[in-house]
Amino acid sequence: MRIIKKSTKKRKRVSGNLSTFMGFSKNTHNNTFKTPRSDYYDIHFNNAVTLLEKNIVYQVSFNNVSQFYNYVYIYPNTLVKKRYPDCVLQSFFAIGMRNISALYKDVDKIVKNSPKNGVTVGNITEYMATSFGLNKNMVSYSNITYKKDPDTDISPSNTYEYILSKYRPLYEKVTSIYHKHIHPYHATTMTIMFLQNYVVWHHNIVVFKHNNEIIFFDPQMNIISNSLETMYKSFQSIILEVTIYIVYGVDKPIKLINSSSDNLVIVG
Repeated sequence: MRIIKKSTKKRKRVSGNLSTFMGFSKNTHNNTFKTPRSDYYDIHFNNAVTLLEKNIVYQVSFNNVSQFYNYVYIYPNTLVKKRYPDCVLQSFFAIGMRNISALYKDVDKIVKNSPKNGVTVGNITEYMATSFGLNKNMVSYSNITYKKDPDTDISPSNTYEYILSKYRPLYEKVTSIYHKHIHPYHATTMTIMFLQNYVVWHHNIVVFKHNNEIIFFDPQMNIISNSLETMYKSFQSIILEVTIYIVYGVDKPIKLINSSSDNLVIVG
């Protein structure tokens, strides 16, 4: 830890939200002070986000694939290394379901409270429903797991490549489901359970279809890949389970009506 010497000089007292000093603009349209985050939001989310109708997989429209390839991390570089549990916020922001004003408040809460956990699956489905004015029971989820072979053992006795190959059917199944159900220029979020250094973690990422290809995007880690199997290979991580979010009873396209609901709660 770096020791900071005390100074006898008088310092100006500052007040306000942390987001103000982190480089966010309070008004992205009328304020001359622009930031990478406000610019990103203004460029990519001028058109209304729409929930697709008559499809089992919960998915929303996007206008330009550059919102993923040119994604702007919600924290400035000075705070990126803190690794806050904000993957759900990042995912919803990336697909246009969390507006930048709500994000200011989210960031303030996270930086002030330094929570160790993230958002629960129940909170995610509730937020997905209220964002489009749906009843809570209209949005649910399905866990897709791998039926482990008797000889599959996640232990140091087996190599990473061997264990990864055993989970290949899971990755192929998930990709196949998304390829069948996700429409072009539509995206969703999904939750993965993965193993890293023999510790199990839960994490949220984005899935979208472009040029008839399913692409997986991790906004928190800034990774884009068309393969779940190799997506986290550099981290020696293995995805063990995938949670897909599903929706019922949507007969016509619905425009986003609430992208700032308070029910998206970061668990401390």
